[in-house]
Amino acid sequence: MFELDPSNAETILYNFTGAADGGNPFGGLTRGEDGTLYGTTQIGGRSSPSKYGCCKGVVFSLSGANTEKVLYTFTGGRDGGTPAADLVLYNGALYGTTLSGGPGHRGTAFSVTIADGMEKVLHGFTGKGDGSSPHAGLLINAAGVVYGTAEKGGRFKQGTLFQYSK
Repeated sequence: MFELDPSNAETILYNFTGAADGGNPFGGLTRGEDGTLYGTTQIGGRSSPSKYGCCKGVVFSLSGANTEKVLYTFTGGRDGGTPAADLVLYNGALYGTTLSGGPGHRGTAFSVTIADGMEKVLHGFTGKGDGSSPHAGLLINAAGVVYGTAEKGGRFKQGTLFQYSK
């Protein structure tokens, strides 16, 4: 992770190890009102054995003196795995998508509460009428309705546009 100042001087903010802190931060960053940066990595995470193996990426924060904190580690199972898109910050939670895992085994739309790191699967894609492989980030309107796209699946097998309402 890096920063460029107005004179294009680069500063490295954090070097990922690929271990518990994650690795391969493919998506962009989201900035909180307090300046904290939030993002995802496609690999790594805290080791916790499961039938799905471990670990399939993390949701992280970077604040203060470039202190990285893992908010959530994906298992690649029902909770999803391999997050690759930008996160959206809304009402104290981060919303995003994973390319794999989930109840339908074709990726998820998820939220992670910043205060306690609790992850919730909003939808587990099946690869059928609901789509699969949601590569892109999400959009949330003022009422909290989540919108997104899934690259594959759908009626014509060419992807879907979806919404999730609480």
